[in-house]
Amino acid sequence: MNARLFFPALLPSFAAALVLWTPDAGRGYAAAPEHEILVQCDASPVLCDALMLALAHRARDAVVRAIPADGPDAKGASQMLVRFHVQDSTQSRLRGHLSWRTGPAPAVSGPSLDLSVVDHTIQNHMLRDFADLLVRESGLPF
Repeated sequence: MNARLFFPALLPSFAAALVLWTPDAGRGYAAAPEHEILVQCDASPVLCDALMLALAHRARDAVVRAIPADGPDAKGASQMLVRFHVQDSTQSRLRGHLSWRTGPAPAVSGPSLDLSVVDHTIQNHMLRDFADLLVRESGLPF
């Protein structure tokens, strides 16, 4: 009688052990190749950090990393180069747009956006909102 009770109780444990033993267990399904977004931003560190955060939030499956302005271009189909272009910058006004390209494809530009304040200088929280808006309105392909 003990053998009958013992065998059914073992089956769930045995099945779990079999699943955990398989070579790909814990890795899930075969993952798609990781996409990389290279970011060139020659603006304030607050704006550049906010831009990278906004890109990472929008392209959740991508690795986002900053590169210097004279850094390498995107090399392959899994790399995208995003640049922030400053068109006008003062303590109370910022105008700029994003451009991007993947591999050898020609660059695409998003719309120019303005941030202006009248009664004081641009604050860090305004730059973070500006970066979110740039990424959201640019038309990036993700």
